Amino acid sequence: MPVYNNTGSSVNLSAWLDWDNNGQFEAEEYATVVVPHGTVVGNPMTLTFTGISAANVSTAALRLRLSTDSLANTAWGGGASDGEVEDHYIPVGDFDFGDANDVIAGTAGGSGDYRSRLVDNGTLSWHYKFVVFRC
Repeated sequence: MPVYNNTGSSVNLSAWLDWDNNGQFEAEEYATVVVPHGTVVGNPMTLTFTGISAANVSTAALRLRLSTDSLANTAWGGGASDGEVEDHYIPVGDFDFGDANDVIAGTAGGSGDYRSRLVDNGTLSWHYKFVVFRC
């Protein structure tokens, strides 16, 4: 997750991913990470969601909150003393983002494999400005 922090102190990046696609952010769909002062976009932060399992949805809602407050796993809404909130829909699943045919997932190069599938870490960053989520 690309994050830029020039606030002079560490901040908290909290996230909720509506993994079960029920239209609600829930405590088990929460992840957080401390973003140290001086973090730049070139050094992305990793959010690890531990309360989710495989899904069959094509998109999922993601809420991101950046604040000096330590937010509870149920604090997806409501006030904070400072910060920013962003909502996104992100792709979930095995997608082929390239215009070149990629028929063999998990192979490294060679004829017929252009590494454009999500499972092969194919490029996705140009589709979504803020979030790249791979499952």
